[in-house]
Amino acid sequence: MATVELIFAVHNHQPVGNFDHVIEDAYTRAYAPFLEVLEQHPGVRACLHQPGVLWEWIEAQHPDYIEQVRRLVQRGQLELLSGGYNEPILPVIPERDRRGQIKRLNQWLLDRFGVTARGGWLAERVWEPQLAESLTRAALQYTVVDDSHFTSAGLSRNELDGYFITEENGQLLRIFPIAQKLRYLLPFAEPEETLDWARAAANEERETLLVHADDGEKFGIWPGTHELCYERDWLERFFSALDDNSAWLRTTTFSDAVAKHAPRGRVYLPTASYAEMMEWALPVTAQSRLRAAQERLSGGTDEEELRAFVRGGFWRNFLARYPESNWMHKKMLSVSRRIEAQASRRGEEDELVQRASEHLWRGQCNCAYWHGLFGGLYLPHLRHAIYRELIEAESLLDRLRDGQNASEVVDFDCDGRPEILMRTNTHIAVVKPDAGGAVYELDARRHRFNVLDLMTRRPESYHDNLRSLAEQERGDADTNRTVSIHELVRAKEPDLHRALVYDRYRRGSFIDHLFAADAGAAAFDAARLPERAALPWSAYDWRLDGSVLRLESDCPVQGADARVVVVRRMRLVDSGLECAYEVLLDGDPGSPCRFGVELAANLLAAEAPDRWIETEGRRLDEGHLGSRGVLRSVQRVDLVDTWAGLRVVLEADAPMEVWRTPIETVSMSESGFERVYQGSAFLFLPEQPLAPLWRGTIRQRIEDA
Repeated sequence: MATVELIFAVHNHQPVGNFDHVIEDAYTRAYAPFLEVLEQHPGVRACLHQPGVLWEWIEAQHPDYIEQVRRLVQRGQLELLSGGYNEPILPVIPERDRRGQIKRLNQWLLDRFGVTARGGWLAERVWEPQLAESLTRAALQYTVVDDSHFTSAGLSRNELDGYFITEENGQLLRIFPIAQKLRYLLPFAEPEETLDWARAAANEERETLLVHADDGEKFGIWPGTHELCYERDWLERFFSALDDNSAWLRTTTFSDAVAKHAPRGRVYLPTASYAEMMEWALPVTAQSRLRAAQERLSGGTDEEELRAFVRGGFWRNFLARYPESNWMHKKMLSVSRRIEAQASRRGEEDELVQRASEHLWRGQCNCAYWHGLFGGLYLPHLRHAIYRELIEAESLLDRLRDGQNASEVVDFDCDGRPEILMRTNTHIAVVKPDAGGAVYELDARRHRFNVLDLMTRRPESYHDNLRSLAEQERGDADTNRTVSIHELVRAKEPDLHRALVYDRYRRGSFIDHLFAADAGAAAFDAARLPERAALPWSAYDWRLDGSVLRLESDCPVQGADARVVVVRRMRLVDSGLECAYEVLLDGDPGSPCRFGVELAANLLAAEAPDRWIETEGRRLDEGHLGSRGVLRSVQRVDLVDTWAGLRVVLEADAPMEVWRTPIETVSMSESGFERVYQGSAFLFLPEQPLAPLWRGTIRQRIEDA
């Protein structure tokens, strides 16, 4: 009788910065009950990966779980996998950090469970060829990726039982392919269907080795799966079925499989991740073209084989799609380089180097750097967590400086054009002259807070689905058809499609505008100011004189024989940024124009009792941060955050009109489309049209609340 060995592996993950109640819910609904059922079936063996951030949380909150894992490991029922301690995308962090993160998780598993991990999990199963050397030099023998990685290299799925070898610079690594069919069957099909598929996949000439490795969250957190797995006993029935069929279907571990089986052959895999991730990494228009190409090849068996060669993009292109992701990534690389330099001078065991590395590695957690159908980059609390760790690491390193204020010219975002980085003992600011002289980062060191962690509103491929849903609901209203529960949960609020607003420039602070004087605040709210000059997109000339940055733009006025000349003198003082303006309208614009300066801030919550807006020291009646409206004849607007213990002060040296609007994106979550607050924008306007000269000073400061 043909026999099958099954590797049943799960990967549990929670990102740095996630809310405690979210992790607790995942623990209660998935992680803990999964182990409870597993322990009741000692004949079923499994493999488990969890990143350090989750191990730490569980150890602090549920130490009994650690003891349970230890029991399962000691009786040989559970193999633990290593990987990057804080779940980074390994190929996009420096080699020192790759090995350091893996070494840290290896040590954690050794200290807590007495095991030497032999294999490593790859975050989001992102593979690049250099990882073979990185993992091997970090003392790991194997990793596991999707079978689509192999089919894109020319292998067919019926060749993909067992494992293969690859190498980089002669460093040998074993790679297991995950059976896509098993990922789709478990836990959504009845256990008998999975056994039937495994029986059909068995090879009569040799023992067949099959691999399931997927998110542990699908055993209790994904919609409907807690009821399926535990209330309807799917997991118990599946493990019982494995026990009952152990004569021909036996569970094993990766390490035992390596010891028992020879590799199936040699393979060199292309850069890849799972199929959906590679689609999400493409530009929006390319995603629809990819889906169209795949649909054309969805017919017979021959077409299915060809689909392996019609694949999506490359994970790193998230850094091209989203400047906000690239900005975080390049800040992370800058911090990493500085730590490496200090490690070379002071030694890896130096206390400051180790502390800074800990924060850096937490700031490399992958989730906030990309976006697919769910969360990730669009979740402000995850981005904030990344900045918090990187700011702390940077502040530790800056203790080694001479304490003097400093400004320097750097290509901060690696786009071939210079940015100006201003630094004091209390704040960091980064100005981008070629993007309208905008400020894209303003860090309060003591609060570990980047108040300009904003997200620009841009099209996503699934936005068309939201528009289609709105059309269906209008049709339903006309025909009195009952909307299914599935349709009801797809949008978390009515008419959400009306919130699909797209920005024409990246959001930041000190963004200059010249627009038609008859425009109202509604145009600003809708990101449709009738711009008369291309100031938000212009490359400003610049000169750095000590601590003062001089920026200048000489920009034609659209449709008129006139120009607007903007001269700014910016400096970072102890409390924040100060910018002295001189704006000249040279010539006849044809119709009155207004000049305005846009400032912004993100304090993470649109409506929270511990956050509000004040003007001239008085709290607004409708003072939540997500409110919109017009303030007249004010010099100062404060955004107060008692949770973080800070206030962002926006002020002018003379009374001005201020338009305020929330920046809200529409993205997907597991329960449907949702509006996400990404910060607020404030347009400071002199009360009279520009005619022809305006001088004034605008400040954005950060103080204690």
